[in-house]
Amino acid sequence: MTKKAITLALVFNIISLLNSCHCATERYFDYKGIESSALLRSSSDERPILLITTTYKDTYHLAQSKPQFTFGTSAYAMSGCEKGYDGEKYLVEKISIKSNADIDDQHPAGTELRDLLKTYNHIDYNTTDLVYLSEIDFKRANKNFLYLDLTPTAAKHIFTVEFTKSNGEVLTAITPEINWKWELENFDTKKGQRN
Repeated sequence: MTKKAITLALVFNIISLLNSCHCATERYFDYKGIESSALLRSSSDERPILLITTTYKDTYHLAQSKPQFTFGTSAYAMSGCEKGYDGEKYLVEKISIKSNADIDDQHPAGTELRDLLKTYNHIDYNTTDLVYLSEIDFKRANKNFLYLDLTPTAAKHIFTVEFTKSNGEVLTAITPEINWKWELENFDTKKGQRN
């Protein structure tokens, strides 16, 4: 009987300790907008390629609907987790990118460019695993860096980027104009950027 009482007391003390170390309730993050830009960068073989970057605007943290205790999350909490440790609350399910000018004969102004743009299929910057945007796994892929590896027909472009999230929300960003001809004339392949 005494062993059972000691065991129960020990178990309850351990659970209390783990609960006191539990992560913040703000497990997820979300954002109210996106911002995009387009610029030339150097590819691995030193050719200029277009890079479209997208960043989140007005980021905030969200709690789960009701706190849940598990030994796994409590153990993770003891390792020092921060707000938003479980990632995006509403995952991006679709990305649409269009230009206001012709990219080539098959992609005139206003055409979807998902079959031309590439990104990393997982968030590992040490990989060369570039795949077309139309083929990515949205749960794992890096959605913030997209590459266009061809020279467009038109010299000047403004890109419209749309992220559709799992809650149905559509966020839109418009890049500043990029003058492809000027950028190429002033591009330094050694530095991987314009002079």
